[in-house]
Amino acid sequence: MADDWIKVRVNLHTHPKVVRIVCAVCAQLVRDGCAASAQRCMVVGALHQVWSLFDAHSRDGILEGYSLQTVDELVGIPGFSNAMGSVGWLTQTDKGLEMRDFDIHNGMGAKRRADHAAQTRVRRMCATGAHNSRTECAPEKRREEKSKKSPHSPPKGDAGEEPPKLIPAYSEAFNRFWARYPRAGRHAKVKAFGYWQRDQIERPTEPGKPSLVEHIMLNLEKYIKSKKWQDGYVQHTTTYLNQRLWANDPPSPEIPE
Repeated sequence: MADDWIKVRVNLHTHPKVVRIVCAVCAQLVRDGCAASAQRCMVVGALHQVWSLFDAHSRDGILEGYSLQTVDELVGIPGFSNAMGSVGWLTQTDKGLEMRDFDIHNGMGAKRRADHAAQTRVRRMCATGAHNSRTECAPEKRREEKSKKSPHSPPKGDAGEEPPKLIPAYSEAFNRFWARYPRAGRHAKVKAFGYWQRDQIERPTEPGKPSLVEHIMLNLEKYIKSKKWQDGYVQHTTTYLNQRLWANDPPSPEIPE
C-alpha cells in the first residue's frame, strides 16, 4: 500500500545514538561474525524492524503484551532492546513497550505532514522554475487537478481526507508545565496541548483569585512528591490532563522532606 512506509534519516547510520547502540551490542555482533564495518548497517536494519513493528501495530506508541525480550528475538541481537532503552528510544511499561515521540515520527499524522511538506516543496520549486515543469512538476499538477471539487464532491472535511495536523505553537505556560513534568511521564506533547486548550487552562480569572495555571502547577508539585510517583509510577501527561487529575489530590501521601 502507498501508506506503508516510515521516516528514516539519510544520516541515521552516523547518528550519535546509533553509535552508542553499536557500542552496546558490538560484542554480540562480533561473536556472530559481523565485521566492524557492517555493525552499523546491522543496527540500522534492526532499528528499521522495530520502528516498522510499532508503525504496523500501534496507534499511540504502545505495544501491549510486548517485552524487551520479544524485540531481541525479532531482530536476532540479544541486548538490543536494552541498548535502545539506554538512548531513550524504547521503554518497558506495565502495559508493554512504549516508543517516545511516536506521534511525531510515526503513524498517519506524521506521514501526512511529511507528504504535505514534500508537496509544498515541489510547488515552491515549480513556481520558481527550479524544476522542469514537464517532468517533475506535471505529476503534482495532475494530482491537484484530481483533488479539485466536482459538482458531486463532498464538502472538504466531511468525507474527504483530513488535512495534515501541524505542530502547534505551544504557549509559555504550557511549556512551563511540560518542563516541570517528570520526564518519565512526558507523552504525546501535541495531544497533551490539545487537552490543555480544551479546558481553557489559561483563561482569565477574577481579580485576587489564583489562575488555573498556578493551581495546576501547585497540584503537580504534590503529585511529584507523592509516594506513587516517587516510586516511578507516573501517569502520562495526556492522562493527567485528559482526566483532569489536577482537580484531585495525589493518590498517596506525600513523602516527608
